[in-house]
Formats: sequence, structure tokens, C-alpha cells
Amino acid sequence: MIKKFTAIRADWRVVLFAVAAIVLTGSALAGPDAGEKADQKKMSETCTLDKQKYLDAARHRLECLDAEMKRDAEAALKGATNSMFKTNSSFMQIRFTHFLETFKEKVPKYSSRYRAQRTEIMNKELPSELSGAKNDLLSSIDTSLSKLEKLQKMDLEGLVLGLLHDMEKSMLKDADAGKGDVHVRDWSPLALSLVPACEIPCKEWNVYGIRLNLVGGSHHDVAGMDVGGVFNHVSKDLYGIQFGGLSNIAKYRVEGIQLTGFFNLGGCRFTGMQGSGGVNAAGDVQGVQFAVMGNLDMRIQGFQIAGGGNLTIMGKGCQFAGIGMNFADQLTGMQCSGFWNVGHVLDGMQLALVNSSDNCRGVQIGAVNMGRKMAGLQVGVLNCTHRFSGCQIGLCNVITDSSVPFLPVVNMSF
Repeated sequence: MIKKFTAIRADWRVVLFAVAAIVLTGSALAGPDAGEKADQKKMSETCTLDKQKYLDAARHRLECLDAEMKRDAEAALKGATNSMFKTNSSFMQIRFTHFLETFKEKVPKYSSRYRAQRTEIMNKELPSELSGAKNDLLSSIDTSLSKLEKLQKMDLEGLVLGLLHDMEKSMLKDADAGKGDVHVRDWSPLALSLVPACEIPCKEWNVYGIRLNLVGGSHHDVAGMDVGGVFNHVSKDLYGIQFGGLSNIAKYRVEGIQLTGFFNLGGCRFTGMQGSGGVNAAGDVQGVQFAVMGNLDMRIQGFQIAGGGNLTIMGKGCQFAGIGMNFADQLTGMQCSGFWNVGHVLDGMQLALVNSSDNCRGVQIGAVNMGRKMAGLQVGVLNCTHRFSGCQIGLCNVITDSSVPFLPVVNMSF
């Protein structure tokens, strides 16, 4: 009996030992599984955090690119504003299109950088919880690309003509503000003036005939002959001839001749001839400008002749400068100067000591001829162009974007 009981007790010990072994074995097996899951969870969280940091970094890069583009745009507009004299509203934006064109040249660079960022973000595998942030970034990039595309397609000539039209309306409104209907103004065939505050008739009248100004006079419209000892001022339109000792100013439209010792202002629209011992200025010119110092306008069809320099935003015609320079943003015609010609977009001919053009189709003749993109002929001591189609004749001929970048005497590329 005792032996049987002892055997049974021994069996129970075996059973208990087996159960304990199974439990311990199960705990040992369960332990590593739980730890591995914890490690996997931690790795997943770390990966998500890293990808969140990637998105934050991408967002920061995009913000830096936006800020850089904004700084360039603001610098262009600031340069346009600060580059002009502010004595008359006609010229507050005389070089606006030049600065806009300069900024437009940078658009492909920005577009390329935006597309590179878009491709990088698009190809990045991110968890589903970050898909919203990823789509926001892609949408922001698409918006920036769309703005750049619209800017690239902007019609600068249309912009200039629209600007001229807006200035015309503004000047007409200013001239007629509070003065009643322009068509029922009183008029006189003769006006006599000491200064604008002392004249007969008063400045609100029109003069159709002769106006004589001892020092200076100011009336609304003048048609006929306007003679001033120091200055002549017309608040709206001039039709006829102005002779001023120091200056002639017509704020809106001129059809005729302005001759003065120092400064002529032909308003928004000028048709005729300006002659000055100093400077001629006008908005849209059809005719001829002669000046000892310089000529300024936004758009010309005709001739600019100056001893110093000539400036126009766009035009069709010729610029002749003595010892100074000619500048044109867009010109079809000829630039001739004793020193320097600058034509941003030029179809025609440049003749000077130094000629430079960003995009030229035609002929450059000078000691130094430079261009970024050109088709035609260069004749000089040094001819240097990045992209060229045509012939270079000179001591040193350089075409940087060519299989033969340098040749003396003659270099050709087609």
C-alpha cells in the first residue's frame, strides 16, 4: 500500500514537473514574440518620424524657393520704380517692362527647381497618415508652376500699350476733374501771361490762336503758337508749336513741334518733333526727337538723335547717340553710337565701340560685340556669343555653345 502510494506520488511529481516545464517553455516562447513586436512598433514609429521630418524638410525647401522667387520679383519692381525720375506720372513705370522681362528670364530656372522638388516628393514612399501633407505640398508646387507659366506667356507689348491707355485715362481725369464738360470750355484767340497766377484769360480756358508768356503760362488746351520766356505748360492737349526758353510741358497729347533750351515733355501721345538742349521725354512717340543730352520714351516709331544717350522700351526706327549710349528693350531698326549700344531684343543693326544684345537677329559692327543668342553677322576685334548662327569676323571670335568655341579671323556656326 505504502509502495503504491509512493508510486502515485511520484507520478504526480512527474505530472507537475511536466506542467511546470510546459508553462515555463510557453513563457520563454511568448517573451521574445512580445519584445519583437515592441521593437517592430518602435522601428515603425521611427520610420514614420523620419518621413515626417523629410516632409518638413521638403516644406522648408519649398518655402525657401518661394521666398527667393518673391525677393527677385520684388527687386524687379523696386528697380523699376526707383530707376525713374518722379517729376511726372507718365514715367513712374517707364522701365517696368524691362525689369519684368529680366525677371521672366529667371522663370525657366524656377520652373525647373519646382519640378525637381515635385518629382522627388512624388516618388517618395510615405505612410498613409502622411498622404494629406504630401498632397498639400504637391498642390502648392502646382500653384507656383501655374503662376510661372502665366508670367512666361505675358504679352509685354500689350502690357505697355495697356499702361499707356491707363495713363491717358488717368491724366484726362486729372485734367478735367472739377472743371465741368471739356467740350463747353470758354476759349480765346489770344492769351497773355506773366506767370500762371497772373494771366488773361485764366488757366481753365482753352487758347486757339497765340499764347505769349513773359515768364510762363498754363492753360487747358492750346492750339496754334505757344511762346514762353521761361516755360510753357498745357494741362491737356497741344496742337501746334511751342517755343520755351527753359521747358515745354504738355501732359496728355501733342501733335506738332516742341522746341526748348532744356526740357520737353510730350505727355502720353506725341506726334511730331521735339528739339531740346537738354532732354526730351514722351510716352508713345511717332516722329523725331533731337536732344543734346538725351531722349526718353516708352514706345517710338521714328528717330531718336542725341549727343548723350537714347532710351526706349520698344520701338521701330533708329537711335543715334554721340558720346553716350543707346538702350532699347525691344527694337526693330538700327542703333548707332560713339560708345555703347544695348538692345535686349533687337532685329536690325548695331554700330558702336561696344555692342551688346541678349537676343539679336542682324548685324553687329564694333570693337567689341557681345550677345547671348544671335543670328547674323558680327564684325569686330572681339566677338563673343553664347549661341550663334551665322558668321563672325574679327581678331578673336568666341562661340561658347559650339564644337569649335574659338577661332581667329573667321568663325562660323549654323
